Amino acid sequence: MALAQGYNTWIGLAEESTFGTPVTATKFFEVFSESLKYERKLNVVPLLGHRSQRRTVASKTNISGPVKLPFLWEGVEWFLKHGMGSVGTTGPSASHYTHTFALAAALPTGLTVEVNRDDASISGNAAFQYAGCKINKLTLTQEMEQPLTIEAEFLGKDLALIAATSKTFPTYDAADYAQVTVAQVDVDGTPVDLPIRSLKIVIDNALHDDQYRLGGPTRAGITAGGQRKVSVECELEFESLTLYNKYKGLTTDDLKFKWVYGSKSLQIDLPKCTFDGEDPSAEDAGPYYMTVASTALAEVADSDELSIVLINLTVSV
Repeated sequence: MALAQGYNTWIGLAEESTFGTPVTATKFFEVFSESLKYERKLNVVPLLGHRSQRRTVASKTNISGPVKLPFLWEGVEWFLKHGMGSVGTTGPSASHYTHTFALAAALPTGLTVEVNRDDASISGNAAFQYAGCKINKLTLTQEMEQPLTIEAEFLGKDLALIAATSKTFPTYDAADYAQVTVAQVDVDGTPVDLPIRSLKIVIDNALHDDQYRLGGPTRAGITAGGQRKVSVECELEFESLTLYNKYKGLTTDDLKFKWVYGSKSLQIDLPKCTFDGEDPSAEDAGPYYMTVASTALAEVADSDELSIVLINLTVSV
């Protein structure tokens, strides 16, 4: 045995046909970080008749935590599908396929997430296989001099320790800050370019994390626990009153963001957003910046507050 090292970490994914029934991973990813955790403990039963604590009962099982990785042009489609709910694919056109991801009331059945925490350094079956995982929160973040990152926060059902699956990583080809070609408000009217310095888009599925039943310690299912929340936060240069006036005037409008890399593209549309902000403030002699937060609302039909269109070489999702 040897001390496990973080540089040997990777994750694998597989789609489940039955919730909680583990499936061998088929897609593998390099990650920035992971902290998916299994939690279960012995709780003390406070019986009288003794001075000391003596009796226990096992708690229910909780599996939760995030993984963070770069958004590759090919390979991360399952994160969007399982974080939003549905996807439709058309093509090919010039060898490329168009994947349209849409929000849905219910998420797909679930994922098996395999986390290799340097299995080779630990004797025995030492890869962590988390079954029955659903994405409670999906976050896309773009900062200067960084790749676009995707963070998925999971809720899961159960854990098994297995021999690590043989992995093959997809080609590293990440979307990044220099590929942002569109950041606009009022796209359907008179588009205004937003001089953004950073961007964060969060899909909070508000899943119910307490669906347990008598007869077993693991979650019986993971369903909606409240209204889904989609939010946007961006820092931008204060060079006009466009967004400030929307915040001050309590108006709503659409937002659009797009990354382009050759014939590949990623487009995110939010057709109706509120705008929350604050008056710009000066801290030194340099330029003013503003942070504006938005909440996406359904515009015409339920679940239409966000859509994502990804054009790449992936045949199917």
